[in-house]
Amino acid sequence: MRSTHPLLERLGIEVPIIQAPMAGVSTPELAAAVSNAGALGSIAIGAGTLNQARDALNKTRALTTRPFNVNLFCHAPPQPDTQRARACSLTSALIRSRRCACTCHAGGDLSQLCGRQRHA
Repeated sequence: MRSTHPLLERLGIEVPIIQAPMAGVSTPELAAAVSNAGALGSIAIGAGTLNQARDALNKTRALTTRPFNVNLFCHAPPQPDTQRARACSLTSALIRSRRCACTCHAGGDLSQLCGRQRHA
């Protein structure tokens, strides 16, 4: 059953389902299959390296032209360090793709982490 709702339109999906972005379990293949079915597929990249994150993003993009979600870990307020730089680099890559939604694990706030990316 397909539905029309402003949130579905904004996400670019047809089915009101968002696949959980589970680190270690959600794969590009699963995310693409969910997205190709009209829902919002998800991959979790916060537990990997920057290269693993790029590989997962590229593989997902190769498997679907539909929107998908990318989940990052943001457990604590950001501090200027290499982890923050890595997260900002990942966020920049996500925003440039324009086919991703971005969620935070455990209630994190990406606007504090990379507020400058909001208008990219």
